[in-house]
Amino acid sequence: MKSHPEDESTASTPLLDSHKDTLDCDDRSDPPQNLSNIDVILDQIEIGLFHYLITLSSGFCYGTGAVFFNVISFLIVTACDLDITRENRGWLSLSVVCGLIVGSLTLGKLGDTIGRRRVLILSSTLILFSNLASAFAVNYNMIVILGPLSGISLGGIFSNSHIYLIEFFPRSYRGISVAAMTAFVIFGGIYSCLIAMATLSHPFYIPIGSIYFSHWRLYILVASLPTLISLLSLFCLPDSIRYILKAKQPIQALQVIDRINRINSFYFIIKRNRHSEPKKIEKYLANWVANNESDLNCSPSKKNETFIGHILRFKESPFCGRLILLTIAWFGFGLAFHGLRQWLPVIIAYYINGNSCKLGYSRANLNETMSNLNQTLSNSISCLQGSKLINTISDILFGSCLAAPVAILCTIFINRIGRKLLFITVATLTGLSIFLIWLIDKTITAQIFATIFTTIAVNGWIPLELWSAELFPTELRASAVGFVNFISGLGFLLGILTFSLIFHVSCTATLLLPAILCTFGGLLSCLLPDTTGADID
Repeated sequence: MKSHPEDESTASTPLLDSHKDTLDCDDRSDPPQNLSNIDVILDQIEIGLFHYLITLSSGFCYGTGAVFFNVISFLIVTACDLDITRENRGWLSLSVVCGLIVGSLTLGKLGDTIGRRRVLILSSTLILFSNLASAFAVNYNMIVILGPLSGISLGGIFSNSHIYLIEFFPRSYRGISVAAMTAFVIFGGIYSCLIAMATLSHPFYIPIGSIYFSHWRLYILVASLPTLISLLSLFCLPDSIRYILKAKQPIQALQVIDRINRINSFYFIIKRNRHSEPKKIEKYLANWVANNESDLNCSPSKKNETFIGHILRFKESPFCGRLILLTIAWFGFGLAFHGLRQWLPVIIAYYINGNSCKLGYSRANLNETMSNLNQTLSNSISCLQGSKLINTISDILFGSCLAAPVAILCTIFINRIGRKLLFITVATLTGLSIFLIWLIDKTITAQIFATIFTTIAVNGWIPLELWSAELFPTELRASAVGFVNFISGLGFLLGILTFSLIFHVSCTATLLLPAILCTFGGLLSCLLPDTTGADID
């Protein structure tokens, strides 16, 4: 079976033989009443081994992000043979975020053009190449230069992983599948911490040419294994059924469905369960072909939508309003989660030094505080080894483990209460936890609510990613999700750049700004429709 839906022709097929009357492509009259749609077709496919495998593959791919950002964090404090200083340590994160912004926008659109699977294969290949080159980098500047390439790859992964997965699942399982896949972010964090404990805590240096192959280089290579597993599995998996049908290839869609049934049949035999009925699925697919005959008979030149035409479709109702509301929600949540999380250590250190955000401070106290913080951060950048490194890894591992129960709860409730209510709840609790840090204004409560913030906020992406994907039709889905990831990346970048300036002026603003934006975005999203169990084409 060919990997790309446009590679095959459906000019003469059994499914179309009973619908030979060619309609003019410019005839856009209303089609007859739907006999079936894509959701009805997918509802006929029983969940089995194939769906578990594709969830694992997509999960390993999506978890690459969590692994990668942990690699950056540990690299900064363990690469003792690189010229990393307090002045240049932020270059790597900044270069990755810039690449992430570009990749989300471009590879999101590309996912609607060449297919989600191809973009995921491209993105996984690029980040593996970047990791391999970074593992043998001769200096820190080389790793920074590779940062945008890694960021672009992550943009493609974040924009297409959820979409690729949900386009195989029936309505009743979309929420659970994406929740399980998104939870791989947490598992990726746990995995990267465990291998960091095993490799980084045992430093070694082996001369290879002009470099020393050391523990941190080995760590980068081992951390890339989940991405490699995902890449190899993607070569064996088909394009999504929804994308293939929207690309006017019903016969290839039927081949994919038959392949799914054959893989699932092994599972059904073991479980002694019932399986999908091919004849019934073919009947529904034939009905879909009948209802979309005018589009199927269009010439290739008229099938392919121009770039401008594709973008202009977002001006149509209801997509324009949905995109505006999602933009606000993604920006607020992205700024709070990514931006504030980068500054939480500084804020906690500020409280530990005996200061108060709520009561304010004098210029003399500010200068003394910032001097102490700079000294603390400067010390943290020095090469960590032994017990200090193990303690640092343990703290991050503990935070990842705390988020796992919340992820399980999100998986349970995402279908029961819906994507809409779940996200509004998570966004409101995230904003409230930030606000309570400022309101109670004590060291111990700041530490407690900072932990609650990271535990809850990391799971906010479960309903938000799924909800955003389901609000748009198949032909616009990857572009829309890519755009809102682009907006989230802007929030990430602005959070990093502006919080450093705001904190010098007002610690209160540093906390209240993300709290307000996050809560406002969550509450405003109540104007969007819930997509739980809805048709998404």
